[in-house]
Amino acid sequence: MRTQHNNRQHSSRSLTIRLKAMLLPLLTACTLLVGSTASGQVPSGQSWEGSYQELLNRRLIRVAVEYDRTLYFNDHGLSYGLAVDIAHELASWMGQRHAVELMGFPVLVQLVPMPRGRLLEALEQGHADIALGYIGAGSPDRAGTDLTIRIAATTVEERIVTGPTAHTIVDADDLVGMRIHTTQPARFYTHIQTLNQKLISAGKKPIVLVESPKALDEEDLLQMVNAGLVDAMIVSDWKARLWHGLLPNLILNNFQLSDGGAVGWAVRNSDQLLGNDLDAFTQELVATGGMDRFRQTTYKKKVRSLKNLTNKSDWLRFESLWPTFREYAKQYNLDPLLLAALGYQETALNQSLRSPSGAIGIMQLMPSTGVSMGVGHIELAQANIHAGAKYLDSLLKQNFPDAAFTSLNRTLFAIASYNAGPAAIARLRAPAAAQGFDPDVWLGNVEIVAAQKIGVEVMTYVRNVYKYYVTYQLKLELLQ
Repeated sequence: MRTQHNNRQHSSRSLTIRLKAMLLPLLTACTLLVGSTASGQVPSGQSWEGSYQELLNRRLIRVAVEYDRTLYFNDHGLSYGLAVDIAHELASWMGQRHAVELMGFPVLVQLVPMPRGRLLEALEQGHADIALGYIGAGSPDRAGTDLTIRIAATTVEERIVTGPTAHTIVDADDLVGMRIHTTQPARFYTHIQTLNQKLISAGKKPIVLVESPKALDEEDLLQMVNAGLVDAMIVSDWKARLWHGLLPNLILNNFQLSDGGAVGWAVRNSDQLLGNDLDAFTQELVATGGMDRFRQTTYKKKVRSLKNLTNKSDWLRFESLWPTFREYAKQYNLDPLLLAALGYQETALNQSLRSPSGAIGIMQLMPSTGVSMGVGHIELAQANIHAGAKYLDSLLKQNFPDAAFTSLNRTLFAIASYNAGPAAIARLRAPAAAQGFDPDVWLGNVEIVAAQKIGVEVMTYVRNVYKYYVTYQLKLELLQ
């Protein structure tokens, strides 16, 4: 039971993308400084460009990154993930390599958060000295800009990962008729088409490549595969291996779909000396095994396990309650599947459950909340769902009167408020907008600031509900 109240113009200088084999994409949700106080530190959000020597004199290197829960996330202002280790490594390495120029002073590495899809923009506008991530294959279309891309020879392998509901993949014949999920279908379309041509020629069913909703990331899909909510997905080999220690039901098949996408650094063409240093740093980091580090023990505490809502008994409960969820979601302008997913997160739709604190039924409402909603006895399933929907609507009306939410985001903000308190969630929208996020969008936007300010628990909770929501969607589509 959760608490209830509960610019400059683009630079004319082109950029060079320097990609190295095993350098992982670094994605972040807040600024991280590694080292001591820098000389001439650039205030957050201010543009700065200069020569490499000026950068060393400043003793501050800003790295634009996006948020990725495998590599970097922020919980109550504390930084976790592989990005932190690499930032420390880079700060130390630069300090040693340029000890003379730095006169013994340390160099700082500052991770600069950017909303998804705006990684290179920070570099173009002088808000960062380096961009780091899936640059090239995973980057947005840069046509019409003076950005140039040079990709190194080596890439990351992409593999098909399966879970407890799927068979092991050995060769292409094992893919017959399989539904394979991905967050980036364009990257694998050609490979899947080639395999499908062979399968169809042999009189076999083709592979179905399923595009996941954009709000789901690879970490979400890996958890869904582990729980048996989806059968298979495509993911980079390094990420699958890192998560295998956290999600024991993942099967890392040897079947390689493609060479995958390149990852690495991007710097301005005028900063080739910095680029050369990054090349040398990467080579040393890979050679010393630095890329194999991952804080599994720390992150495991932040992972909530998922249940398989497609099992027979849970699905029958959903089918019997689905008309009720639709009725009251429509009445209170909420998304009906998300409302059902919240009920599943709380109790697996089991009306008979009572919490130690006294919360009742599917939506886990306190008796006093049920009485205040005035919709009947919440000991009965229909009234319980009705009271839950009305209560979520009241949180929104009281705390977000001016928000321009879609129906989906209206429900997501209500669920976040149900978990962490509406006042706390409402206060996040202004700082989210100040950081460049959309204050009316939860996933990939306000949730990032929520993790930083009030803890990753609310992000994990809402994302789990969203994963159940997506699973309900997929199941209903298959039945239709």
